Amino acid sequence: MPLVEILSSWNAQRDVQKVLEISGFNVHTAYQRIMHAQALEYGVGAVEALEMVWAESAKEWVTCAGKVNSANRLFHAEVGYRSAYLDELADQQRATGQGVAVALDPLQRAMTFQGEIATRVRNEVMAAIALEKAAVTRRDPKGLSRGSSIEDLVSHLEPGLVEFGFTRASTRLKWRSGNGLRFEVGVEKKKRPSLLFQLQVFFKVWHQDNARPFIYATDFSAIVPGFKYYSIIQDDWDVRYGLDACACMIRAFSRSLSDLSAD
Repeated sequence: MPLVEILSSWNAQRDVQKVLEISGFNVHTAYQRIMHAQALEYGVGAVEALEMVWAESAKEWVTCAGKVNSANRLFHAEVGYRSAYLDELADQQRATGQGVAVALDPLQRAMTFQGEIATRVRNEVMAAIALEKAAVTRRDPKGLSRGSSIEDLVSHLEPGLVEFGFTRASTRLKWRSGNGLRFEVGVEKKKRPSLLFQLQVFFKVWHQDNARPFIYATDFSAIVPGFKYYSIIQDDWDVRYGLDACACMIRAFSRSLSDLSAD
């Protein structure tokens, strides 16, 4: 069965997010609170509409194996799910003469075209995230630092994923679920490998021996809005906290995919 066909029934965005929160990871909720507060300025129902855009965009992203631009309504050849709700929003935007969408909700459009709004919202988000992180018990970073090697970063991810079923293979962690999906996790280091400013944990999913299509992600914000802020590294503690959040997200997302039928 093609990967996109298996993914087409996925609808677990809220369940995945709930697992993070139950596990004590709430940086994304700080981001979402600020976005909700800003959305209120755009009228009754704006928060609900924003939540609906997030949920429908997440479903499109997963069911199309990440090969989609929901805001612009651009899809790859294989489409597992296309949101009628997002199509309607895009049509409404085109009817006003705005052409191809850059964002489907008014707040995101304002942040795209009005720099002062974008700057204000970003500042408020960063302040809220700093407060959220300050409220978390700062556990021992276990020797991790901004200069840690890929080997060390993967070694920290390993226990939380091995207990879920992943096995270590060099600097990768791999798992094959009962429905034939294959998972691979690792860490990328880009331009300045000696100093870490942002975690680049990658997550790849494909079906059985079919190398394509596949999901490839280095940020889970398409599923959980605001998740990218776990990846921002300002000190050694952030490295451990970000990796722990990524491991929790990978377990929750992998479980939601392994529950899908491949019959």
